Amino acid sequence: MIQHISFAPWVESVQARLPFRIPGRFLRFINAYEFIDFSFPDLRLYNNTGAEDRWSWPVALFCDETIFAVTTRYRFLPIGQPDEANYDRICLDLNRLKNGDCPVVQLDHEEILINERIKIVSDRFATFEALEQKILKKE
Repeated sequence: MIQHISFAPWVESVQARLPFRIPGRFLRFINAYEFIDFSFPDLRLYNNTGAEDRWSWPVALFCDETIFAVTTRYRFLPIGQPDEANYDRICLDLNRLKNGDCPVVQLDHEEILINERIKIVSDRFATFEALEQKILKKE
């Protein structure tokens, strides 16, 4: 399900399209591990294979122009969704970035799409490191 890699070459092209730097903790993770589909009961991370499929981070991140524009304008980086049927976004909250790590939150997609505002539905993990530890335990 998850395998070690030395780096993900597609990350540079994604970084070039972002208005901010990818947080260090998340950047190290996506450059160290490749995973096709990683989901928990209420969280599905976009895969990081670099493939051209709908659930691949380089594709999913940019597929909805409004969601990408609004989330990045307010310094949120989408990394997944609650599940396949839920259009909310699971994001890194760069507004609370500290030492290269930040909280993982769920954003209300309707507020983004209809009102172009951010509404945090819930704080999912206090840091990306906490989510990473859960992912690696599941491995």
